Amino acid sequence: MSQQFQTAGFLDAAGNPEPAVYAYTGGGGPIDWSMCVPGASKCKQLAANHGIADPGPQPAGTVFKVRTTLGSQTYSTTLRWRGALRVASPPTLTGMTHIDATVRVSAARWAGGWGSTEYDDLGIEACRTVRATGCVMLAGVWLDCSASGCGELGGVEGTDKAPDHARVGNWYTGWYLFALDARLGNPLSLAVGYASAAAIKPWPTIKTIARSRPYGPVTGPPAPKVTILSRARVYGRHIRVATVYCAVSCRVATSVETRHPNREDRIGWTTSELVTGTKPIEVSGTLPAGRASVTVQVGNGPYVKGHSVIQ
Repeated sequence: MSQQFQTAGFLDAAGNPEPAVYAYTGGGGPIDWSMCVPGASKCKQLAANHGIADPGPQPAGTVFKVRTTLGSQTYSTTLRWRGALRVASPPTLTGMTHIDATVRVSAARWAGGWGSTEYDDLGIEACRTVRATGCVMLAGVWLDCSASGCGELGGVEGTDKAPDHARVGNWYTGWYLFALDARLGNPLSLAVGYASAAAIKPWPTIKTIARSRPYGPVTGPPAPKVTILSRARVYGRHIRVATVYCAVSCRVATSVETRHPNREDRIGWTTSELVTGTKPIEVSGTLPAGRASVTVQVGNGPYVKGHSVIQ
């Protein structure tokens, strides 16, 4: 097929077909879609919006045809649908469920769909309950999921794809781990970077995302505790904004952001340090008086956010 005109089988959030033209230089004739359902006497025309058709649920064996002209050339192709996407067997995790262990995800097996144009994005999440509530991503990409399906839009900074493994941080004692597999038909590439997987929004529960059984609970020492001070304490050029308790050594990253006193923009300070036991968290510098936003992350745990007033 010409690089000027390419089609692909996408999926909506319910696992139904969304045949699409995703590469088209334009300047040619109209793009004509038709759909041939098994047992029907003839094919029927199919409406499309920006090159994407949305026919809803269709039986296995349905054939989608597309045709257009570019100059003197006529381009046509077909896509065959294998039925509603479904999970034949869920993804799995391997590795121990205790802190500092590394766990690895293996993909699910899928049935239906297009069978050839989809691909898998893998993820790992830690959740407070066996019902997968209160979750934090440990590995994966950011998925922009809506009624029209999921598109891969971003990953952790410094990587060109989502890793298939993660370390279990000491924040997650008593939590449960889940393997995730998103079945995608969207060829969008990574575009947005995140400092850590915990900044990625947890994946939704939809037909194109498979979740494993719960693994755990995670064993280990008591989870860290973070207290953000409602009023910061100033010691010369040091401003104390929080206290952190870690039963074992942990890495604590803290950022403090406030409005510049003479401009409209915001200014910030950061610190990263190892903590064992209880330790006050301070940033160095001269911060203007007022309400400051404080964000603390312990290891690869969730971001703990609050405000501290500087006087």
